[in-house]
Amino acid sequence: MSQPPPLTVEHRCRVSVIEKETRWAIQGNLLVKSVEGIPDYQIPLESLREIRLQFAPTRYQTKRYVCHLHDSRGKCAAFQSGHYVGFANFADRGDSFRRLVLALISRRFAIGGSCRYIGGTSMINWLFQSAIFIGSLCMLAAAFYFFWSAVGWMALFKLALIAWLVPVAWNWVRRNRPQDFDPENIPEGLLPDPP
Repeated sequence: MSQPPPLTVEHRCRVSVIEKETRWAIQGNLLVKSVEGIPDYQIPLESLREIRLQFAPTRYQTKRYVCHLHDSRGKCAAFQSGHYVGFANFADRGDSFRRLVLALISRRFAIGGSCRYIGGTSMINWLFQSAIFIGSLCMLAAAFYFFWSAVGWMALFKLALIAWLVPVAWNWVRRNRPQDFDPENIPEGLLPDPP
């Protein structure tokens, strides 16, 4: 009796101007990284010991997500949802990123064995970033309260810029709280919204 062809799910992304587009694909029980002109890099799914999903926005990619993969030797790969198009221009490839991550987690869970599924960043990083965010808001409020006459209306442009970035920072704090998760029930906020 013949076996059905292996499931193949792929995602393509380019991180920056200095890198070529990378194709990430699940082929059977392998995650394959393909870059033009370089031999394929294959990661056996059973070798993965940790899969970390993270919301990682930047100034130009406010909906960027990253998947970090670790084997017994440490970090072995990472891929993101954003695709570099040009200077300060990134395409959102959240749909193919989401499909690949869901297939990756599902296949790794089906293989069994020890693998930790983590959402967010490390506790130390999360506490540090959260403290900076809250401290910055407090300092900004104090500066406007005590020095309004010196700051005046000229600072409204800067205030508008800060007001635009506050929701991005708040989303980072909210979504990246360190947590282990059930691979069959991934928490909201760790993957791009479905189309």
